Amino acid sequence: MQINIIGAGIGGLTTAIALHRKGFKIKVFDAAPALRPLGAGIVMASNAMQVFRRLGCAEAVYAQGNELSAMHITDHRRRSLQCIDIRWVKSRFGEPSVSIHRGALQQVLLEYLPEGVVFTGKRLKNLTQDASGVSAFFEDGSSDRSDLLIGADGLRSATRHSIFGTQALRYSTHTCWRGMLDLQLDEPELVYECWGTEGGMRVALVQVSPGKVYFYYTEKQNAGFQAPGGDHCAYLKQRLRAFPALYAEAIGSAANKDIFHDDLYDLTRLARWHQGRVVLLGDAAHATTPNLGQGACQAVEDAWFLAEHLAAQTGEAPEQIFSQYEKSRRAKTDYVVNTSYRIGLLSNLGGPLGYRLRNALLKSTPESINRKQVSRVFKMF
Repeated sequence: MQINIIGAGIGGLTTAIALHRKGFKIKVFDAAPALRPLGAGIVMASNAMQVFRRLGCAEAVYAQGNELSAMHITDHRRRSLQCIDIRWVKSRFGEPSVSIHRGALQQVLLEYLPEGVVFTGKRLKNLTQDASGVSAFFEDGSSDRSDLLIGADGLRSATRHSIFGTQALRYSTHTCWRGMLDLQLDEPELVYECWGTEGGMRVALVQVSPGKVYFYYTEKQNAGFQAPGGDHCAYLKQRLRAFPALYAEAIGSAANKDIFHDDLYDLTRLARWHQGRVVLLGDAAHATTPNLGQGACQAVEDAWFLAEHLAAQTGEAPEQIFSQYEKSRRAKTDYVVNTSYRIGLLSNLGGPLGYRLRNALLKSTPESINRKQVSRVFKMF
């Protein structure tokens, strides 16, 4: 069986690895002209690392990343309000969370695929399908036919648009800046996400490898907001004065060209993830805001379960296989999307009374409740 995958991001490449290990023929098509180690950082949580372990690539991810031991939500003075103890997570589920440069992770995953199966410069234009297969047509005039097709092409998925038309996106109320810094933190195994006194203000520095730190900063803004004069660096310096000096000093050293800025959206819940011989996964099916750090992790989970269903139900109608895959994933992805959105709304509480109430709620949550919520997200097998 030939299976084509649209999108060579983390979800698409993990799917390709999982299917290749099951003996399927695969091709991966990506719109980018080349797969270069670009972008910023990402945290692959325990649930994703459990999948990577079963796919045989966990050690390579560890080698390129930075193992974390705890992730703190703090107030604007960096006093801890809530903590995810990743050492406990590792003891409970076998794997910790690993921070890594997104481009480095992509390169690691590529090494686990045979040569000649990834094609770049292939932006999907549309799809047609019939009883025997799916034809993908690309903007460069080429096409390719397969038995099944998987859309792993993100929030604004061309695959999803081809089978379902335009679907509504939900603005989170937050805009976000990200980037990489040449910096070595004193405690590289710890992440402190500082919440400001104004609604939506959050900032963090995350070590992803020796001498390399990933940063992100969010704030509540109308969609389409831009830094005055396009000077992200100057704007961030000014806004980050509300936090310990480390943040303004470190992030203020970044060049404007190296700062990524975008608004944060998730996807209004789809009625279904598949049609005929085409199925969606990751952000194409259930895009989430990044407040739980689970966007790519859920795509990795999708990859594992889709490959398992395809291998176990060979000979069944594609619709039946895809329906079972979707059924196995819906409850968890709905939980992640909705919980992440609610965390964003909680962070919006600001002002003299609002931020104090918010901080009190975070600090008063019992550890047992935190661990129960963490377990619901990180439990895989």
